[in-house]
Amino acid sequence: MRAFLGVLALVLGLLAGGCGGSPPAKDYPPASPETILDLAAKSKGKAVLVNFWATWCGPCRMEFSELIGLRETFSPEELTLVGVSVDDSVDEVRAFFGSKTLNYPIYHAQRGTSDAFDIQGVPGFVFFAPDGQIAYKHSGFLTTAQLNAAIRKLLETKK
Repeated sequence: MRAFLGVLALVLGLLAGGCGGSPPAKDYPPASPETILDLAAKSKGKAVLVNFWATWCGPCRMEFSELIGLRETFSPEELTLVGVSVDDSVDEVRAFFGSKTLNYPIYHAQRGTSDAFDIQGVPGFVFFAPDGQIAYKHSGFLTTAQLNAAIRKLLETKK
């Protein structure tokens, strides 16, 4: 129950836009297409989920609870999960989160990163199979059930 209340407080804080102290810029490192491909290559044997989002995107804000839950459902040995903000400035990301943290890392997209993966809008997802190859992409909100099913399907490919 305490964990649920903690997650609920974080999500409500994120929905409110966050306020308070700003984490250092290094907490939101830049992400180029090469950064993401390198992350997938280093995560071989795991499913990799890259979530493209923006601070101004309502559905993106709603998805944080889904992604937090996903990180709790799948172990780090099964899933690498990262968020990539497409906001114009890393300062927007810092202001959005304030002093709050998530249970997965957030990067800040460099210009052209989402285009390199043919992301048509936010929220957007790139799913990498355990062999490091792109398995599929999705634009739009995904529920917990949809995210879980997609990850489980990717993990079945490694058996």
